Amino acid sequence: MTTARRQAGRSGANSRLTCSGLWRRPSLPEPISQFRVTLPSGEERFLDFAYPEVKLAIEADSYTWHAARRSWEEDRERNNELVALGWSFLPLTWSAVRYDPAGVARKVRDSLKTRRAG
Repeated sequence: MTTARRQAGRSGANSRLTCSGLWRRPSLPEPISQFRVTLPSGEERFLDFAYPEVKLAIEADSYTWHAARRSWEEDRERNNELVALGWSFLPLTWSAVRYDPAGVARKVRDSLKTRRAG
């Protein structure tokens, strides 16, 4: 999948997550949307949402954009590149955000706390 296509797909997922009100929950700071990470090679990778101060990436994983084996493998490779740079990933599904926003917010808060204690 091309970077532009992945960006377009992620934009839709980002809009849904943002509109869900997840980031407006108490004690949950708003992350940076579409955060750009530059690899040592100079290549760029984009994260759906990020808390760069603790290198926590939040990915909006949708079946629509991750069902094909190639896109799934590309995402795993990208994640591995970033884990090697110290990033941690918290994948979120739309159904979790929609049906259990309090639980998702708790996971984000707990992940932030863990990364800050690091």
